[in-house]
Amino acid sequence: MIKKIGFLIVFWIHLLYVSGQVENNSVIKSAYYEQYPKEYLSYVNASNVQTNILIDRSNFPKTLYSINGKDLVSVVDCSEWAKMYNSLLSSSYKPEYFLDWETIKNSVNIVYENQKAYSIGMFFFKVNAISQSAIDNGNFTIGPKNLIENISTPSSFSTFEAFSAACLSHNLIGDKITFHIPQYLYFTNRSDLIIKSIEIDFDNGSGYQTVQFNDFITVSYNSQSGYHNIKICITYADYKTGTVNKLYSHCSVFRTGSSTVPSPTDYNPNSLLKSDPEKTDFYYYPEGTKTENKVAISKLICYDQCVPNLLCACCNKKTVCNYAVFNLNSTKYVGRKIEYQILFNPQNTSSKLRRPFVILDGFDPNNRRDYYQTFIEIDDDVLEKDRDKRGLFQILNGDPSPWYANSPDLNVIQMLKNEGFDIIFVNFLDGTGNIAANAEFFKGFLKDVLNGPRYRDNKTEEIVLVGPSMGGIISRLAITTMEKNNEEHFVRSWFSFDSPQKGANIPLGLQYAVNFLSKLDVPEIPFLKALSEGKSSFLSGKNTLDSYAARQMLINHYTETKYEGNPTPDFTQLYSILESNGYPKFSKNYAITNGGLGSLPVENHAEILKFQVILTPEISSQAFNNVNKDGLYQIFNGTLPNDKEIRESDGQISYDNAPGGWNSSLYSLNCNSANQYKKADCDIQYTRATFMVTASAFGIGINRGNVHYNWQKFTHCNDHTSGKIRTPFDVIHGAMGENEEHVRISDNTKTFIYNCLKEENENIVRPIFRYDDDRDREYYHQQVKGQSAFVAKKTITLGDNDNKFSIMSGADVTIQSGEVVILKPGFSSIGGSTVSISTGNVSGSTLKKGKIDEGYVSANYLESPSFLSEVYDYSKKTTENKEEKVLESTNIQPNPATDYIQFSSHKGSEFQIINSLGIVVYSCPKTQEEKTVINISKFSPGIYILKSSYNGDQKQFSFIKM
Repeated sequence: MIKKIGFLIVFWIHLLYVSGQVENNSVIKSAYYEQYPKEYLSYVNASNVQTNILIDRSNFPKTLYSINGKDLVSVVDCSEWAKMYNSLLSSSYKPEYFLDWETIKNSVNIVYENQKAYSIGMFFFKVNAISQSAIDNGNFTIGPKNLIENISTPSSFSTFEAFSAACLSHNLIGDKITFHIPQYLYFTNRSDLIIKSIEIDFDNGSGYQTVQFNDFITVSYNSQSGYHNIKICITYADYKTGTVNKLYSHCSVFRTGSSTVPSPTDYNPNSLLKSDPEKTDFYYYPEGTKTENKVAISKLICYDQCVPNLLCACCNKKTVCNYAVFNLNSTKYVGRKIEYQILFNPQNTSSKLRRPFVILDGFDPNNRRDYYQTFIEIDDDVLEKDRDKRGLFQILNGDPSPWYANSPDLNVIQMLKNEGFDIIFVNFLDGTGNIAANAEFFKGFLKDVLNGPRYRDNKTEEIVLVGPSMGGIISRLAITTMEKNNEEHFVRSWFSFDSPQKGANIPLGLQYAVNFLSKLDVPEIPFLKALSEGKSSFLSGKNTLDSYAARQMLINHYTETKYEGNPTPDFTQLYSILESNGYPKFSKNYAITNGGLGSLPVENHAEILKFQVILTPEISSQAFNNVNKDGLYQIFNGTLPNDKEIRESDGQISYDNAPGGWNSSLYSLNCNSANQYKKADCDIQYTRATFMVTASAFGIGINRGNVHYNWQKFTHCNDHTSGKIRTPFDVIHGAMGENEEHVRISDNTKTFIYNCLKEENENIVRPIFRYDDDRDREYYHQQVKGQSAFVAKKTITLGDNDNKFSIMSGADVTIQSGEVVILKPGFSSIGGSTVSISTGNVSGSTLKKGKIDEGYVSANYLESPSFLSEVYDYSKKTTENKEEKVLESTNIQPNPATDYIQFSSHKGSEFQIINSLGIVVYSCPKTQEEKTVINISKFSPGIYILKSSYNGDQKQFSFIKM
């Protein structure tokens, strides 16, 4: 339950060649160059670029200057590795030595999906860059739209080496991790070298292990979640000189251990049936049809001479090249609709469910979320508060999202286990598909799986069902359809959690902005083109808006608004069915809103979106929130190089700032680092908009009169005296004060759920007593046809004159109460049924209570590891000593620097400044002052080492020249 369980459009903008914004780490300073690097350098004589990689042809990250594998070894993560790789790919005159980025991502995903293994990628390149001296000496002249080549030679370019290896995943899952070291993910232009060995320290206390290309290595860790500093060492031989050398690389990766997310299989393996089709903690309904494919990856491999046992053809040419083909097994299943996991209660030693608690997933574009995590693509340039990796387990457990990073652990799952619940997690594999179709599959799942013989017997109690966001209308449609068809669902409690019972809201202006910007296509500017395509782009956002489920849930949709907000026909059709079905009759129905007592702080017709692409003023969007009155108001205007659009809306309802659960889609654009108007700390007002208006969450149609009503204005269906608005729910609950993030579980919400479950565990009344809108009693005839248990600590009351409860022929029912069972005249047991009634002893049930464990420790995915971006020096490393960390010095100011640095030291200190190639570029025999100012304006951009010596005490620091 998270903002992404509901219908949340998080518009992550993938800037393929930049780190958040345009980086210019080249010696070339030109606004035109920053936008069009390849075009600007199109007149450079490529034959002088000896390495075939001119890094200035891309807006490359400065990290490339600090990964030579020897004395400059920066710790990187997979995102930084991706930026460096794509810069090298874009800069190369021979892209055939690389794989395109989509192929890399697909291969990583295939290996994980089929092998549950995490791939490690490596590159080792010799790289050229235009030198500052070449500019100063007139080899090149900086022109308005081109770098003018006057007279250049190979010496006009500096040369450096770049070696980096990284685990190509943001998040590892579990205490036993399998790594894959594929040869097709090793990239190099060093045909004169061959790798003799690969060693990896996986940061689990075991030190370096020798591995081979294409190995799968399983590594054991402890149960604690946190970051790991994985170290990779390669030993390579130089054919020409016969020398053998080592290179080192460090990468940072987060691991979610079992102390945060336990494996259902590991937790209670005895509860899994031997007949399960796969030995896994993921199960499926329907099981689907298995198909196997092979995905071939072809890659050019070159060496300066023939090497035995390598995938290349020997010949007499100077360089031996051949396309090696690597086959990946890709297993797919056709027909699977639901993925589920069962976390059996430790007190439950049977292979059946005893007290089922079912939690549904909701809207999930690309099915990124499962039990363990929300998957983030390798190259996603994700904003801090969009960096939400929580899976269904953590969301139900109440682990804080990035918006509430300092909130305490709630351990909702520990609470449920203490109450004896078995927890079932249901994930819809078509997370943006037809809601009615998903409801039909969930209906089948209830009937065939949870209520079938596999998991249910006469000791299995009724189900507690929680439907957050979209899951609330899927579950409502499923169980009301079953009731109409006289099918038994065995749901005793249904929680509609911040669910769009009358529709959901995304600001219309924001919808128009995403649709408009999805037209962006500027192929000659790579980072602008990347904004318009791919999984994490404007086009992805438009596809999300256009998905079946989004069209079904949005109160206003940009495709239907013509001077007045309107939903799509899909919305009208779905909500017509929901209205016809009504609400469940045989369950107690709860509604939770994350709305607070007041509105979000947005005045009428405020400018809620102001987006202009950095360096590109002709690409912009501006959006305004809805007002709550008649009249024509502008809600969007945007410009592209060859397009302009203005949108207005009449007769608005101010959904955007109403009380209700909010999402942060405005934050994802307003605060994106590609936005010209982004503030440094994004301390802007408009980061959130109401997504689930409180009235809708309570099943009340929204109008101008009630759109700003908070939860105190409503009451439950049986209230006839308060004068408040009656909802169709038996019990309602709202956030106590401020509006909360959509489907966030706060401590207040946890307490509410606990009290509801506690009351139902103590006293059972069947059927439920309700009044209709005319204050007349509603009467039901509840029929039990299958196997079930009714267990309560205190009392069980069945039937009440015209409120009938019948145990039908063929049913097998256990009725067990701690104090008394009351059978009223409406109760009946039909011949052919089996009924067991007992009182005074519930010790044999799952009601026995006790502390099971200490609960789970949430993971702080926002906290960066202390070692990320640290620089290590391996130049003096031997077998006896360890690598030396190059400290980032507070003695050097400013850092990074442009023209000057100031260095604090003892009088009489001696020091040198060394560049990334190991060349001394500045030296001072003895300082005369405690503070020394050095002019670095002529230094090339990059990372430099300042080595200081005083009375035999040696220190070294690093600084960055911008």
